[in-house]
Amino acid sequence: LDIQEGLQTLCVMQWIPVFIILGAIPIILIPCFLVITEFWALAVLALAWLAYDWNTHGRGGRRIASIRNWTLWKYFRNYFPIKLVKTQDLSPEHNYIIANHPHGVVSYGAFINFATEATGFAQISPSITPFVATLERVFWIPLVDYLMSMGVCQVSKLALEYTLTQQDSGIAVIIMVGGATEAILCRPGASTILLKQRKGFVKLALETGAYLVPSYTFGENEVYNQETFPEGTWIRFFQKIKKILGLNFCTIHGRGFTQGSWGFLPFNRPIATVAQVRLDGQRMRARLELEQRERLKERGGPRHSQYVAPVRGGRQGIMPYSKQPNAFQILSLLLWLLSYLAIFCILQPLFISLLFTPLWPLPALYLVWLFLDWKTPEQGGRRSAWVRNWYVWTHIRDYFPIMILKTEDLSPEHNYIMGVHPHGLLTFGAFCNFCTEATGFSKTFPGITPHLATLSWFFKIPLIRDCLMAKGVCSVSQPAINYLLSHGTGNLVGIVVGGVKEALHSVPNTSTLILQKRKGFVRTALQHGAHLVPTFTFGETEAFDQVLFHEGSRMYKFQAFFRRIFGFYFCVFYGQGFHQGSIGILPYSRPIVTVVGEPLPLPQIEKPSEEMVDKYHALYMDALIKLFDKHKTQYGCSDRQKLLFM
Repeated sequence: LDIQEGLQTLCVMQWIPVFIILGAIPIILIPCFLVITEFWALAVLALAWLAYDWNTHGRGGRRIASIRNWTLWKYFRNYFPIKLVKTQDLSPEHNYIIANHPHGVVSYGAFINFATEATGFAQISPSITPFVATLERVFWIPLVDYLMSMGVCQVSKLALEYTLTQQDSGIAVIIMVGGATEAILCRPGASTILLKQRKGFVKLALETGAYLVPSYTFGENEVYNQETFPEGTWIRFFQKIKKILGLNFCTIHGRGFTQGSWGFLPFNRPIATVAQVRLDGQRMRARLELEQRERLKERGGPRHSQYVAPVRGGRQGIMPYSKQPNAFQILSLLLWLLSYLAIFCILQPLFISLLFTPLWPLPALYLVWLFLDWKTPEQGGRRSAWVRNWYVWTHIRDYFPIMILKTEDLSPEHNYIMGVHPHGLLTFGAFCNFCTEATGFSKTFPGITPHLATLSWFFKIPLIRDCLMAKGVCSVSQPAINYLLSHGTGNLVGIVVGGVKEALHSVPNTSTLILQKRKGFVRTALQHGAHLVPTFTFGETEAFDQVLFHEGSRMYKFQAFFRRIFGFYFCVFYGQGFHQGSIGILPYSRPIVTVVGEPLPLPQIEKPSEEMVDKYHALYMDALIKLFDKHKTQYGCSDRQKLLFM
């Protein structure tokens, strides 16, 4: 080997071991520092930084131009060599999803072309910022800063959506569509790619309006020889078990340190990534709306076929109807549902018992604080942007998934009362859309501060009241709503008009609303001159099946009795279990979409007459019917389904 070949070989050799070493060092040293040595403070600082910085890789990362321009990447490039071929300009006025094929064993071409500047991506596509998407679990390892510095991001839906929406244009996300499974199909002379059932990237382009750019890396499959095993053999079964590490076990070999020898170095064979024509995601989305009426069955199909054609070589679309959520999503949902029960049944008794211990000053101080803070829920509350942006809410959002659809802008120069329909059993849509930032409310409606109104007695319970106020939840009492609508503009109060009684009518495939005699929200809007905003949450009643009881039955009387004591009804319901197809207490993983309608302006009348209230109540119901009829077929309802008012 001459000097140049030696440097090229060393640069290729260091690549994967560096990641292994950087991952192993903190995993080994941090526990040792905590337990064995006197440097425990360093370990604590490292863990504190890791916790603080945990979400950075899902929010654009922290790229460093100097690392992307290291000279060693040029030696890496020249080892094969690797080059990038452009067939069409990428305008910086748009965002792009570059779908790269094939995966290969290690994806050398995608790494050098898009994660470094060795092949001059910045010169070939000026003003375009590339992000290479890789396995999410890689970022669980400390010292992932090395990855982020090269512009590598996680391949999760949340991270990709954030990356494609953080800027209006100039972003390119590179996705290995075939994933790790495609690696076991990689061998010289093969051109098999996993694409037929991989439609998630098309869905992402439709949702974000990004352009799709097919690319093919010639030579990626030529750098290693791989032993292939027939289906049904034990080694083939072992190769497909990727749940632990997230990748397949490949039996590969290449060249050794000297030319002609065998080893684990890749062969010196040219690799060229060719980017093809681009497909306009915004036009794709517009045409898709015209081509498909039953979107919940086969979304993304026609556009996916348009993508496959230039590349030449399930069921997934814009919103899959039913899916099995992952463990994080299930755990996050259970934590949310059980946290209030745990506070009430565990922390409250513990809190009271502390009064009879030497620690009695702690609960005593809180009780004093509670007395001084008693009226805060009726005076705007005490919202926390930090709590509303907790990462756990995104897992709850993705469990179903939940999304918000804006039909008209809301001006921050006015105040609003939003009618939330239907109540459902647990009001998942309203909570996720208006009490958290998981669906990006502040970006969808800039300058608007949302408050979701709920039962007043919740704010009389210690600790629970603080949790609710932190999310922007307010009391549904008249003084609380009056305060919000009379202190500044840009306030939006969401009222679930049907209330807890509507929960008894929450069954799948129904759209029954208790609204006919609910006119108090209209009177309040008239008194403050607030605009009325109709909303309908499609899929809210699909989250659970409920057992209904006839009026007059003992169970119905018990439900009414329970309502008089606790303020809500005892509903008998069931959903799915922890496994697909099983029955349990988890809600069904079905899409929930809150459609926010056009605001209805109201005059300000200090003492509105009944005729005036009836007039605007009728206008509100008409607006709600139009909103429902316009979007019902789009989100799973039949053409013949109508809103029923009680």
